Amino acid sequence: MNLPTAAEMLDSMASRYGECVAYCDAGVCKCTVTRAGLGGDPLTIIVDFSTEFSRGKLLRFEFEGRCRGQPGFSSHWLISGEAGAPPVRTVYPYAAKNCRDLESALAEADTPSMGVASIIPMILAASHTREKLELLFGGVALRGEENVQGNLCYEMGDEEVCGGIGGKKLRKLWVEKESKLICRVDAVSLFDVRRAVSVAKSRRDRLVHEGLYSGMSRDAIESVLGKLSGSAESPISEKRQSIIYHSRFDEL
Repeated sequence: MNLPTAAEMLDSMASRYGECVAYCDAGVCKCTVTRAGLGGDPLTIIVDFSTEFSRGKLLRFEFEGRCRGQPGFSSHWLISGEAGAPPVRTVYPYAAKNCRDLESALAEADTPSMGVASIIPMILAASHTREKLELLFGGVALRGEENVQGNLCYEMGDEEVCGGIGGKKLRKLWVEKESKLICRVDAVSLFDVRRAVSVAKSRRDRLVHEGLYSGMSRDAIESVLGKLSGSAESPISEKRQSIIYHSRFDEL
C-alpha cells in the first residue's frame, strides 16, 4: 500500500479547507468524563452541532450540549460572523456579545460540553490554515486506510504529552481519501480535576460578568471543590471524546 506521509496529508487538508469556497456539516460529539475523587458514574455529554461556511461572507457554528443524568446541565451556543462585521457569540437563553474575530470567539466557546466539536470551524476561521492544522494534529502518523460511514479514509493518530491542563493525550482522526474531509475525530486526555474545576470557576465568573453563561452553577462548582478539599493530591480524571461528521465542500 503506497500511503502519503502525514505531512503531505496535512498539506492537502490545508489546501482544501483553506481554499474551499463553501463548507457545511452536521454531527454529534460524545464526551465521557470519569469522576475521579468525586464518586458516581462517569458523566456523558452529548453535543449536537452544525457548521455553515462561505468564504469571506459567513461562518455560522451552533452547538447544543446536554449531560445524561443531569437534566439541569445544558449549553447552547451560536457563533456567527459576516464579512466586514465583528462576529457575534450568543449563549442561550442569555445574551449576545461582539467578539474581536472568529478565532477568539471560537476559543472562548471552547467548553467541556462542546468537546472537540469546534475543530472544523477553527480550521475554517484560521488566517493560516496549515499552522492551525499543525497545532491540532502535528506529530500524528498515518496508520493506514479504513472505511468510515461508507467512505474510504486515511487513519491518522499518535500519542503525545499535552501542554495544557492534561497529561497524555491520544488523538486519532479519519480523513476521506478523495475529498480530504475530516470524517471522524477521537481524543483521550487525562486532566487534573482540582485545577480543571478552578479554571471552570474562573471562566464561569467571567462569562457571568459579561452576561453570557450556560452550564454549571456556582453552587455546583463550589460543591466539587469542597469534595476535593480533603485530599492532599488532586485526582486525575480521563476524558474520552468521539465526533462523527456529515460534511461536504460546496464549490459555488
